Amino acid sequence: MILEKLGLSHKTYQENTRDEFLLGDSKISIDHWPKLGYLLEIESEKVEDVKNCAELLGFDEDEIITTDIKSLYLERGIDLDDIRELKF
Repeated sequence: MILEKLGLSHKTYQENTRDEFLLGDSKISIDHWPKLGYLLEIESEKVEDVKNCAELLGFDEDEIITTDIKSLYLERGIDLDDIRELKF
């Protein structure tokens, strides 16, 4: 309401859940998005740390993707710019 009183309009509402863990200098997130399911995200300052973390978790380097959520939805034919509410 505060932002709307300042003249801003509400664009979208998106639900997701996230569990976060630390492994060394890497942050591991397990996200759950409507219509996408569960995604594992690894963030670190160094690309090599991401690769090492993925390997420790049992993933091969060729399984690593660098794609944002909007692009993952577009691959499934869902344009987030056209959806006002994204709920489970």
